[in-house]
Amino acid sequence: MLSTFLNTFFRLPLSNRSMIYLMWIYSLGGVITGVFLNIYVFKIHSSIEDLIIYNLVFYTASFAWFWLLGWLMSLLIANIRNMYYISYVLFIVAYYVLLAFDGTLSAVYIFGILFGLGNGSFWNAVHTQELKNIENQNRDFYSSSISAGQNIISIVVPFVVAFIFYITDLYQMDGYWVLFETLPIVYLFSFIFIHHIDSYFPPKITRKDVSNFFDLKKYKFGHLYFLIRGISHGFVITTMPIITIMMLKNEVNIWLFQGILTLVSTFLIVYLSTRRMSTNRMLYFSWISTGLCLMYIFFWWQFHFVGFLIFSLLGLFLNPLFRISEHVYDLHLMDGIKTEESDFYPGMILREVILWTGRLISIVFLLFFLYVLQFDTEMIIRIWLFGAGISFLLGIGSIFCWEKYEKNSL
Repeated sequence: MLSTFLNTFFRLPLSNRSMIYLMWIYSLGGVITGVFLNIYVFKIHSSIEDLIIYNLVFYTASFAWFWLLGWLMSLLIANIRNMYYISYVLFIVAYYVLLAFDGTLSAVYIFGILFGLGNGSFWNAVHTQELKNIENQNRDFYSSSISAGQNIISIVVPFVVAFIFYITDLYQMDGYWVLFETLPIVYLFSFIFIHHIDSYFPPKITRKDVSNFFDLKKYKFGHLYFLIRGISHGFVITTMPIITIMMLKNEVNIWLFQGILTLVSTFLIVYLSTRRMSTNRMLYFSWISTGLCLMYIFFWWQFHFVGFLIFSLLGLFLNPLFRISEHVYDLHLMDGIKTEESDFYPGMILREVILWTGRLISIVFLLFFLYVLQFDTEMIIRIWLFGAGISFLLGIGSIFCWEKYEKNSL
């Protein structure tokens, strides 16, 4: 099984393998930044409000840079490969700013802006290269390769971070600072691979491209899918760190627990990597989404430590598999929303408008329950868990309708 996976992986073009390596480096920082920085923000004042604002700042900066810089690159017909350089420079600067301003809440918000700008340019480059270089029939294996590497990272990093926090606690040092000083060095490794990626000069985006993308008579189900994923992702990144810290209490337990749970899922991803293909894509997506729906509804119903363990164990198998399906369908839909005169690029840029709208809806939703209805943190989280479960069923429906009624015959 492993030899088959590796043989298939090394038959990929060097440009494709370099894209995967860059995704692994990004994920190494993302494992810490995506979960751990949210926990850090929450623990500054134990305030869900701070966490919501931080994510609003981060998402808005990410959306703005993805959209505006992507549009500018189109107008200048500039090489999209340069977006990788821009992104990793911004990542590095963001962490040094956080260190320079001593980790205050204001510094965290500045970090969110800079890291969001880097995130926007990174994903612009990634999606562009994926849509240009990865054939539809190869996307399932490509995404499986990324997910397998991310899982290995998710196994190793939690144990390393748990060890760092254990040691720094013994010597009364700040474990967060050790992480924040190390990550910029990790990002430097990205520059080894960027020059291997193929060049791409996007065409200018026209008014016809914009009107075509927002033609709801043609693409309403595709837009619905992007909106659902945006709402769900906004909730996940904002509330899951709070759930984790509420249940596991400290950083050492969090990282040890996540490392152990991720070990088995790597085997499952590698096993299925050569079995997933475009012909059974919808079947995998439906079963996995249904399982996730039931998983979230269960934890909403049984919101306690044992329920959290069961929720996490189920997520061990389902979340990595869902990320593959989600990634492939994102590419599939972006590639399908285009005119006869244009390629994927306008749809890719304009899709971010829908995703950001969905994330904004989720954040406004949380603020509504926090300020207007004055619900406590646990009640807000339980409402989100129920809504997240339903969103997976809505995702199945939107993709089914896209496949049946709207998909271009590519």
